[in-house]
Amino acid sequence: MRQLPHMNELHKEYGPKGLHVFTLYCQAHPLAQIEELVAKHKIEYPIALDGLWGDDYPSPSLPQVWVIGVDGKIVHKGTKGYDEAIEKELAKVKYPGLGRAKVASEVEAAAKAFGKQQFAEAVKLATAVVEGDFSEAAQADAQFILDRIEESIRALNQRAEMAEVQKDVATQTACLKRLAEAYKGCEDAADAPEALKKLAANKDAQKEAAARRALLTGMRDLDWGAGDLDLNDAKVMAEFRKKCIAFFDKLIKEHPGTAAADTAKTYADFHREQLKAEAKPPEGK
Repeated sequence: MRQLPHMNELHKEYGPKGLHVFTLYCQAHPLAQIEELVAKHKIEYPIALDGLWGDDYPSPSLPQVWVIGVDGKIVHKGTKGYDEAIEKELAKVKYPGLGRAKVASEVEAAAKAFGKQQFAEAVKLATAVVEGDFSEAAQADAQFILDRIEESIRALNQRAEMAEVQKDVATQTACLKRLAEAYKGCEDAADAPEALKKLAANKDAQKEAAARRALLTGMRDLDWGAGDLDLNDAKVMAEFRKKCIAFFDKLIKEHPGTAAADTAKTYADFHREQLKAEAKPPEGK
């Protein structure tokens, strides 16, 4: 818990310089307790609640911090010393997100605007270089910035569209919000604010969000309750599986046609299959 305020500080201080802070939550507390903790410590960075992180990010103790460097490789792991590792990696980044450490002097202003996530300004400045009387090297760098912004907008739009098909309202909202805020003034992101308003007012989207929350809340409660159980005991495990099946069946009934209901069906079917398999006597008996 002592790390949480410091993580907020890192997020605020270094976020504009290119640092991305997020938490991989790997314990089994109820959702209400987690939200209370987030509110109490005013956590502003993302927390991934529903995932299995043990294989990729094993944690012999908590909290554990990984610093992923500019080359995509883990450069630090541990409970201490990560501030220094962060500063060392950020020193390599002159224009956060651009993917280049150097540009022609005539393009410096556009690159700096890009690094500050002032993308509309970056487009304006880079376009002036591309269309002006500048060296080929400068125009190539300016075009690189324009292409980078265009690619980012296209990727966010595509991810939003995919999320809509998958009925993933949270991801769709996040993508549209990013487009509406960070890329405000960019032509290809002009439709994002209106799309965001429509999504917020969409009743089907509201149902999906409610179902998703119900699923996450219930699964957190099941995990929390399982903490005091001896799941190596066959009878205890059987009762736990029945409890899981009952929850998932109820969610399917209360939130029909939603993505959460589809997920619940997958989990319910899994527990039913396991229940049958575990009820069979060992071969030869």
